[in-house]
Amino acid sequence: MKTIDIFRKTNSKKINETVEKVFGTKLNIESYESVDLEDLRNKLRTQIFNFKQGANFNETVENETYTKAQWMLDAVNAELLTREEQAQEQKRWCVQIHRAQQALGINFLAKRFRWHFHGRLSVRAFGPHSQRPAFYI
Repeated sequence: MKTIDIFRKTNSKKINETVEKVFGTKLNIESYESVDLEDLRNKLRTQIFNFKQGANFNETVENETYTKAQWMLDAVNAELLTREEQAQEQKRWCVQIHRAQQALGINFLAKRFRWHFHGRLSVRAFGPHSQRPAFYI
């Protein structure tokens, strides 16, 4: 084992596979929205807190429900962290694209192809009075 292995982040897929191997149930994390995952995280935190408050000495180690909830909480936290990192990376890319557009003078192309820039995202319009929906390009 290398020292770097200690600090390596575990992702939600690995944790979810471990939960499936140990407890026989799998949490389908990818199907949830971030808001739903945050609600699930809060419910699991509450469940763990309530169990710890009423538990006797060494009862948290022996209880399978507590351990399962703790593993699921770890999986949900890892997924939320991954999604947050992806969102930050996307935001960084948008900022870089916006700066590149400003540096290259993309406004000429915007007028030529009737693109309208709203903040950092560019939206193409189908004409000045078009009723068709706009989409991101």
